[in-house]
Amino acid sequence: MNKKRKNRIRKFGINKTNKIMRQRHREKYHHIKGVKTGKNAKKRYIPNKVVKLLDLKKFYHKIERNKNTVIIEIPLRFSLITNPEESLKTLKKIFTAIHDEKVQELFLDYSKCEELGLCASSVTDIIILNGYKYRRILNKPLNTRGNVPKSNEAKEIFIISGLVKHLGISKIENINTVRLDIIQNQEQSKMTDEIIQYYDKCLNTQNYQLTAQGKSKFAHMIGEVLDNVSQHAGELATWYASGHFNIDKDRKDGKCRLVLFDFGNSIYEGLNREDTTEYTKKLLKNKTKEHYNIFNKKWNEEPLWMLYVLQYNVSRKRVDVNDDRGKGTIKLINNFMHIGKNMEGNNPIMAIVSGNGYILFDSTYTLKEEIVNGKKIPIIAFNEENDLSKKPDSKYVKRIDENFPGTMISMEFYLDKEYIEKQMEVRI
Repeated sequence: MNKKRKNRIRKFGINKTNKIMRQRHREKYHHIKGVKTGKNAKKRYIPNKVVKLLDLKKFYHKIERNKNTVIIEIPLRFSLITNPEESLKTLKKIFTAIHDEKVQELFLDYSKCEELGLCASSVTDIIILNGYKYRRILNKPLNTRGNVPKSNEAKEIFIISGLVKHLGISKIENINTVRLDIIQNQEQSKMTDEIIQYYDKCLNTQNYQLTAQGKSKFAHMIGEVLDNVSQHAGELATWYASGHFNIDKDRKDGKCRLVLFDFGNSIYEGLNREDTTEYTKKLLKNKTKEHYNIFNKKWNEEPLWMLYVLQYNVSRKRVDVNDDRGKGTIKLINNFMHIGKNMEGNNPIMAIVSGNGYILFDSTYTLKEEIVNGKKIPIIAFNEENDLSKKPDSKYVKRIDENFPGTMISMEFYLDKEYIEKQMEVRI
């Protein structure tokens, strides 16, 4: 074999090895072709699943960069429950700064923040932690600095269950706090079990615990909620859950926060998929026709469909009137709203944010039985008549201008032994 032929074979072997290594690297870091950034832009690879999805969803907002530094002001109320639009703008700014490779330093200014929702805090943490991984792979590290929130309650969440905790800056624990640290991308049954264990630990602080039957019912409700939302979320979805419970030293009751969310398709996007059953498509189209003449900027098809699929026995996969799907979400909401008050008169509060749709629960409107086609059906329509054919109260169900790339279910409720005893024996 002559020398030239040996060199050709050697070069061919090296090229083949390099090709295999590049392929393995792409697979390892989820390198999937991204969208074009301009008319003549080259296709680019995004080496992180969360960053890729948020990029595809155009989860961006204009930021001001001073050379290589960006300062982002966290709002007074950083919560998707009580201040969804401003909070989503802030989250978009954080992601934009992370995605901009020219930004070397990000300063998060929490000095004006008095209310920190576990929902907004958890999303911030996931974005930043994945942003760090993304930047390390690009060999363009990001330095993150900041200060702490103004109020003690917000400060506690930030330090014990928030960014300070997840960046490993502080290992402070509080004996009056029960945490469910962020769990992600687990099998549905495992995630359900961890949520049940967390809720049971919270109940234990009030000298209660879930019975075997209670655990089974709770598991069924949580499981159906996760299943319903995951059906909408799509193949690229990533799932998360987080919890924070704090006991009031003076009153001995506690405030529990529980968050379930995914990055993926919204509920509305999921309902528009081809594999939604013809039965459900027909019901949704009929609802659109019913409301078409009263649609406006804050009330359109997206929040309407969200509200409707929230109802009893409505599901994307329901095939006919006898199909029993679509009860878990409404049962879960009803149970938390019923048991989650305290003797001080504080009501539980909960929100579902998905795409441009927003639904708020605060006990103003409740689930009531109505006669539909001769049957008693539990309905919550968010209007005085409790009528799904009429427009809901715009404070509670509406279209929001900012878009959440997936679905967020965020709950804040109380566990008060005295109140529970007045209501019922604990059961789910």
